[in-house]
Amino acid sequence: MSHFFTKDSSREKYKNSFDISNYIKPHSQVDYDTDANSEPDRNYTVNHFNKNFEYVVVWYDKDFIAPTNASSSSNSNGTVTYVDVLFANLTEPKYIKKENGEEATSYLKLRIHINHIHKLPFGSIWKNGKSEERFVLNSYEVEVKNNYNIHSFSKAYFDMRVGAEIDLKENPTSEETIKRSQLINEMPFDSTKYFEKINGYDKNQLINIEDGEHKIIVHPLSLFITHYGYSMDIKRIISRYNLDTIEKKLIPRNKQIEEKMKAEGVDEYVVLPPKFTQRDAVFLHQLKYNLDVWKKVEKIHNNIQEAKDNKKRNVRIDFWHQPLTLHIKGIPIGDKILCANIIGISEPKLDPINLVLQPKRRLSTDESIESQDFLTVRQYIPPDNIEDLDFTHNPVNNLTTLILLERLERIGDLVIINKLTNGIVSKPIDDSTRFVKEEMPEELGVGEKIGRGSTGLAKGLFDVKEDDQSRFNKTWNHAKEYSKQNHGTARWFTFGQGLQEQDDFYVMSLAKLHSTAHDLYWPEYVLVIELQIAENKYYILEFGEVKLKKKNDSKSNGTRVKGFNGIAYKTDNDEDFFSKDGKLVELIAKVVSLNGTLNSEFTNFYNGKLALFKHPNSINSNWVRNGIDNL
Repeated sequence: MSHFFTKDSSREKYKNSFDISNYIKPHSQVDYDTDANSEPDRNYTVNHFNKNFEYVVVWYDKDFIAPTNASSSSNSNGTVTYVDVLFANLTEPKYIKKENGEEATSYLKLRIHINHIHKLPFGSIWKNGKSEERFVLNSYEVEVKNNYNIHSFSKAYFDMRVGAEIDLKENPTSEETIKRSQLINEMPFDSTKYFEKINGYDKNQLINIEDGEHKIIVHPLSLFITHYGYSMDIKRIISRYNLDTIEKKLIPRNKQIEEKMKAEGVDEYVVLPPKFTQRDAVFLHQLKYNLDVWKKVEKIHNNIQEAKDNKKRNVRIDFWHQPLTLHIKGIPIGDKILCANIIGISEPKLDPINLVLQPKRRLSTDESIESQDFLTVRQYIPPDNIEDLDFTHNPVNNLTTLILLERLERIGDLVIINKLTNGIVSKPIDDSTRFVKEEMPEELGVGEKIGRGSTGLAKGLFDVKEDDQSRFNKTWNHAKEYSKQNHGTARWFTFGQGLQEQDDFYVMSLAKLHSTAHDLYWPEYVLVIELQIAENKYYILEFGEVKLKKKNDSKSNGTRVKGFNGIAYKTDNDEDFFSKDGKLVELIAKVVSLNGTLNSEFTNFYNGKLALFKHPNSINSNWVRNGIDNL
């Protein structure tokens, strides 16, 4: 059982899109020769699974596991790596063994794809396959600068046993005395106070950090998935492919781009692989130009491959740059802090790096890189009644700070990334800005200057008159209907027009908020509605739909429509939703940065104050009511 996490411990909301149900199979249905998700000695615990019970993630096993029938060169499964995740049973922590009547710890061990491990932090609670909550944990900030060592419970147990034997000798030899001084004198933490299935034989190569104030223990997998690039696919590539393929996938070569960069006088640059985030450019740049970083990745890769063949081999994960700052959620165990998950990590001190964006479309056989159109082409009709919006009197301010927010908190100054488009260096996509989750820029304004310090590239919002027949119109009607039923008021809002009650509503255009470095420019508009119901105040954000041209369809009518989830938000009594550092600006920026792709993970930051709503076509469905009911 878990001696730290109990059913009565304090909790907070924690939702994400992952479902562990697909990883749970009855013992009798497992094909151990072909099923990568199961082996007799790994997943037998699924027989004890009860979908109505609560389980909490407590540990990751040390092994990186490949399907037994997979070949990285011939089988799609060959690109997959799994990790065993341990869940403690919160509902019934103990059970009685049938064979001998003894009491035993009830737990669940599931083999999970490495790309999903970041969705299963220690302390997350799972029921019926989904996570709705996690245990409340304190945050800690840790400085890392050659103040750590890496060892396992097994190594500590062995060293302490050898040390005890030497201590019993009346006259140890000089060699024994020297050896004694080099031995580990304590366990990483007291596992009996946390989870009893972690014992002295556990071979996870834990990172043991002493920063003076705290002794922090970091699981190697936690460090791997957050430290080695932002995109999870980097970890899959490192853990599964051979070194030549890793280099091809993470450091793609293009002779035409090389020639163009040389002609432009650009000595060092990174070509961003498809589906990676732009902040991956920092790690990929070091991987390409810093031999020490490549050697560390090579060592991790070799460790993983050897461990797959030899279970006695253990994977060691080290920091690829120092000094750095970690921001973690931690579990206090005696005088140690076990890292539940890393929520922030600083970047190395580097000169600005150059990023070449991947083409937005494939080149034809007779096209060269010079003729490539780097910008997304889309059908767009400028709306009428556009009104510029100015947040402040200072035109050198920044909304990009908000737009570039990601789930992983940034600490300290970020490396400047220069965007290379068609061989010409354009404005940095990011400045040396201090990023901390939920922190707003100092000011917001309209303009095209590059700021310094805590300012950056400025963008603008616009007011746009919207047609009657649209999602926006339906949402406005639903808001009026809901407010009437609940004896409240409904008003729409733009920064230019303020709060208004008349039906001739406006929406705000988001077109100029989108970075040209991204493939997508969604959503295009937002309708903001305020609802005052008794003492409660709610805000509805509707993002409408976009019309897309179908791929490989040359016909003018080959289009499809994409819609976006709406947002319902409940404010606190003293909250100024419309201020320059209020939630409206933050929400718009985050939605733009995610290109309108909102799911349950997005809601986790708001502790029950924010919910999403869909747009069913049922006659009796009220979208606004659904959103507020979801809060």
